[in-house]
Amino acid sequence: MMSRIAVVLYGALIFLAGNPASAVLVAHWPLDDAVGSGSVAENVNAYDGTPDSGVTQGVVDGSLGTTVVELDGGAAASIDLSDHVGVFSSMTSGTVTGWFLNNVASADALFTLSDNTVGSTEARVMSEGNRIFYAIRDEGGNPVGEGQKILSQEGIADANWHHFAVTIDGDNEVSKLYVDGLLVGQNYAPMWGNITNAATALNNMAIGSNSDSGGVQWGLDGRMSNFAIYDNVLSYGQVRDVMQNGVSESPDDLGPVIRPNGTIAQYKFNDQAPGSPANANDTIIDETGNHDGTVMSPLSYVAGLDGSALHFADDDYADHRIEIAKDEDLYVLPGEGFTVEAIFRTDAPGILTLVSMNGNAGETWMRLQDGEVRWFLNDSGGVGSVDVQSDDAEGEVANTGEWTHVAGVYEPAAEEIRLYINGVLVDMDTAPAQFAAPLNGDTNPLVIGDFADSNTRRFIGDIDEVRITRGALMPGEFLRVVPEPSSALLAVFALAAAGVVTKRGRKSEVEY
Repeated sequence: MMSRIAVVLYGALIFLAGNPASAVLVAHWPLDDAVGSGSVAENVNAYDGTPDSGVTQGVVDGSLGTTVVELDGGAAASIDLSDHVGVFSSMTSGTVTGWFLNNVASADALFTLSDNTVGSTEARVMSEGNRIFYAIRDEGGNPVGEGQKILSQEGIADANWHHFAVTIDGDNEVSKLYVDGLLVGQNYAPMWGNITNAATALNNMAIGSNSDSGGVQWGLDGRMSNFAIYDNVLSYGQVRDVMQNGVSESPDDLGPVIRPNGTIAQYKFNDQAPGSPANANDTIIDETGNHDGTVMSPLSYVAGLDGSALHFADDDYADHRIEIAKDEDLYVLPGEGFTVEAIFRTDAPGILTLVSMNGNAGETWMRLQDGEVRWFLNDSGGVGSVDVQSDDAEGEVANTGEWTHVAGVYEPAAEEIRLYINGVLVDMDTAPAQFAAPLNGDTNPLVIGDFADSNTRRFIGDIDEVRITRGALMPGEFLRVVPEPSSALLAVFALAAAGVVTKRGRKSEVEY
């Protein structure tokens, strides 16, 4: 078995493998057959397929600049490859890759192998809920393997072309999902050769649909092009080469995408002088120049620590928040660290949200609940959720009416999530080294002062600054509260830094 060395570079985990086995191209369906061909040609081993009536061949696509197939979304939107299922059914490692355009966010199959005589037994690459995912199920329809799925961010069913690749290393139990040249999900979802008690029973294989004991289902509404299968894992760089230069027998390794650490977004709220209104639709400046926000309902500026701060009143507005449009720069990809900080003051009880990127696809949020601070991460359908929280029984509250700094840190290299108040570590817990889907991968906006889909968790008080950083910051790198909180408040938090930590999820000794 080849050795793998984990290397931390700018906060990203990269796996270097010594002389991995080459991946052999075992099948390539260009899907560029002429109108009325009646068959779908496979260029490597003549594993030709048969299009059903819901498939239109020879469609000229202006975006890709080539001929593609179009599928109508019905039960007959299928290219049957079942004559060749025996060639592929025992695979336990490999790569599946292709291009697709999906028009709707319903459950649409891109590629499946299944046993259509019992229950729901299939391996499936799917577009569902505006995300793409890979998973396998056994005869009872239950997920198989350590992880249920590997999933993408939202935004897939947008009637635009997207490239995908699923790589599965059965020996080392690592599965990865790439979308448009980025590694977006990592977990272990086995290949179809590992389906429980069913590897030899797989009898159906299709592009664009699935077939189980209930019949044909999940017909794709959209288009597909250049679908291929390799018998081993393509590297990150090889996936990028296939996307950029097309399917080949020996893809070049273009190297992984390494996004540097640094500030992603920073809001100082010095847009207007203290005493000025912040009207609906006013712009909130991002100091990086990349992610300006929008005031959704009237707020106001008050004196802050360094210029102005933004005041969130206890009002009745339904959209009591600032919204920042989401893009891939705000996603947290596998192996990337992530830090969210806020400086604020409040004496209000209840649930008060500082920063949220919540929804149905990989969320993070930071909020107060009766003064306790909670920092939450969830990849929404993959590994699951982790969170850390301060404890009011130990005096770790942040609704004292004084300026307070909080920081939530996710450090994948250490497999930790940490929470700090005024630079003091108040809670930590184990976190995955990588999530099965991008954090912050929802199409909902980044929100300051509330949740995107709720007006019941509104912040009440003043926020002086918010900063979001790619990378796991340490206390010496945090924003500073100047002037410092009162000595009495600092003394309370200093108790948590004595060296021995006893709360749930914490390591017994912490040194920073």
